[in-house]
Parts: sequence; structure tokens; C-alpha cells
Amino acid sequence: MLQLVNVIIPVCKNVVQNDCEDRLENLQIILNRFLAKQADVHVRAIIVEQTTNEKPYFLPRLTIPKEIAVVKKHISYPMFYKGWCYNVGMRLAEGEHLVFGESDCASPDNSLLARILAFVENGRFSWAIGWDKLYRIGRRERQTYAEGFKFKPGGAEWIPPRPHKAEGGLVYLPRRFFLRLGGYSEFLKGLGGYDNDICFRAKYLSGKYPKCRKGTLMHLYHEFYNVKTDRNRLDNLAILECLYKNAAHVCRQYSTLGDVIGGNVPIDHIKSFWAWVYGK
Repeated sequence: MLQLVNVIIPVCKNVVQNDCEDRLENLQIILNRFLAKQADVHVRAIIVEQTTNEKPYFLPRLTIPKEIAVVKKHISYPMFYKGWCYNVGMRLAEGEHLVFGESDCASPDNSLLARILAFVENGRFSWAIGWDKLYRIGRRERQTYAEGFKFKPGGAEWIPPRPHKAEGGLVYLPRRFFLRLGGYSEFLKGLGGYDNDICFRAKYLSGKYPKCRKGTLMHLYHEFYNVKTDRNRLDNLAILECLYKNAAHVCRQYSTLGDVIGGNVPIDHIKSFWAWVYGK
């Protein structure tokens, strides 16, 4: 019997010109060439789009492949909270297996999701990062992959594994363990830091930092903003320093949130709680 795997992908319009077109193309590539091609599992993609107004941009423009089930969810708030999107997606998931993806990450491996499940079960791990090799591919390589040709790592830039730095992209967190963690942070804002935060807490709670052996992930091309001057990202990094210095306190407070994460509580009402958790 095929196991059901929920793949949760958050997406938000960026201020970078052309970024939306790139991300829309990347989402379509992820659905068509990655998720729809997975063997030995039943994929259920959950795409959560957050906008600053009432109209979604990406969801109406996607073409859904018949091989997979896709759940679309639109939420609205003035500031992008990626962790909130992940937690909302978790509430829409069915079963135990939760994979948290990105709108710009795919894999050429047609059995990767099944192997992640086997990796966790056979290794008796509580969770896993779904890759041990990450490639950043350019516009040309992305187009070649989108058109159905085999991905060749020689034509792309390889990013060596960097524990606690190169995280995310494809994180497997079984529902029970995800709830023990307290879910993704809804205090971090904008882009950056979400995966470092939850992976650090997962390692702290489990005592292990497992990466799926022979797992390959591709960071698909899109227009980039200047991460060195992004105020939200810099603020998030400062918040993470509080996590690293006060891990026991932060992780203990997170563990109390398993029954409320992903709900419909307005974000303004809970920000003060997260500020207290981080000591901010």
C-alpha cells in the first residue's frame, strides 16, 4: 500500500521585478517534474499562498498534474510570515508524513520521498533533512530540466553540505514530532531563518542531525534580492542568536504550542507571546 506524503509549500509575491514569474515557473516545475514523478508514494501537495490583499497571484495560474492531489489555500496579512504558512498547511494535511518544501526547490530523484521515509524508519530517526547534496542551477539548467531532459550536476554549481547553515528546502517532520516541536516560528518575518530555527530545535530535541543519504536537491533559479541589506532577515538572525544561547528555555516554550499551531488566531494576538519566548 502506498504511503501518503503531504508536501507543504508556502509562497508569497516578492518585491523583486520578475521574481513572481520565476517562482510561478518554479512551482510548475516542482509539480510537474518533481512531485508528479515520485514513485512508491502517494503525493498530496499543499500550496499555501499568503498575500497582502484578498487576491491570490500564484494559485489561479497553476496547472495541476493529474498524477497528484493538490490542496490550495490562500491567506492574507500585510507582512509575510512563512512559518505561519507552514503551520496552516500542517492543519490541512492528512496522515502522519509531513514534508516541508520550498517554492524554488526540486529534486531529479523520482524516489526521493519514499527513500526519506525509509531513511527515517530504518535509521530510527525522529526527522530528516531530505538531501545531502544541494545544487544551485541557473536559468538555462532550469529550462532544460523543465523540458524533460535529465539533470546533469556537471553543469551546475554544487553547494557543499553545511550543517546548521544549509538547511531546509525539503524537511521531513512526522506529525507527532512536529507537534512536539511546537511547529514553525510565527515570530520570524519575511524570508530567512525559518529552517535554521526548526532544524536547530529538532536536533536539540532528538539529539541527531540526520541528512538523507544520496539525496539530491536543486535550488531553482529566480531573481534574488540583497540578503545583506534585508532588514527582516537581519532581525531574524538576531532572534536566532537568542535561540542558540537559550535553547532549553526556547524549546520548552515551543513544546507547549502543539495543540494551537496553524489555527486561525490573528498573528497580532500571538506576537507578544513569541517575543517572550525569544526573550525579545
